[in-house]
Amino acid sequence: MTKPTWIIFDVGGVLLDWPSSSTEAAKHLGVTHDELFDVLFDQTVKVNIGTRMSLGEISAHEGWTMILKKLKKEHAPAEVISRWFAREFWLEDTLSLLTELHEHGYELAVMSNSWLGMNDPAQKHLLPDEFSLFDKIFDSSEVHIQKPDATFYEAVETDLGSNGEALFFIDDDQKNLDAAEQRGWQHFLYDMSDDQGVGTNKKLRALLLQAS
Repeated sequence: MTKPTWIIFDVGGVLLDWPSSSTEAAKHLGVTHDELFDVLFDQTVKVNIGTRMSLGEISAHEGWTMILKKLKKEHAPAEVISRWFAREFWLEDTLSLLTELHEHGYELAVMSNSWLGMNDPAQKHLLPDEFSLFDKIFDSSEVHIQKPDATFYEAVETDLGSNGEALFFIDDDQKNLDAAEQRGWQHFLYDMSDDQGVGTNKKLRALLLQAS
């Protein structure tokens, strides 16, 4: 492989075990995971709450206030958000990989369909310390574009001043990687599997650390 300049990470399913964290959030609210997601990603409306948050049309606080109202729950939105991003749900071996890649001289970035507002100082306490290693964070709720929209990828290229094989994108959703491939990016399909990504990270280390 060609050694890339930038390693770009998705968040959910790569850095964060969101299936487990969302299940814990549902449990905290006293609803099933399906009940929570039926409200978050309601297929009966043109644009659901989850998508509106991810596009930055409404804030995470506004979105979760709406979700809690629909679920008839009196919990504080900030409490649910904190549980979703609790430290125990971040993949420790992937965070270790970030440190290793940084030490080997790679530039690191995030590109995520997110509703958190990861560049917001008020949300910093929800992110692991390793996020300080990222040179750039591209959050869909801040740029108002979601993967796999080609405009998002173009915006990343423009901001980084790089394109093609200089960019190596890690995501757990094949359609997002297909969009990267169309622009000539190198890419890797991430699989948390049942070992919290340890096996997948071993493959990434072989690809990226040996290449450095």
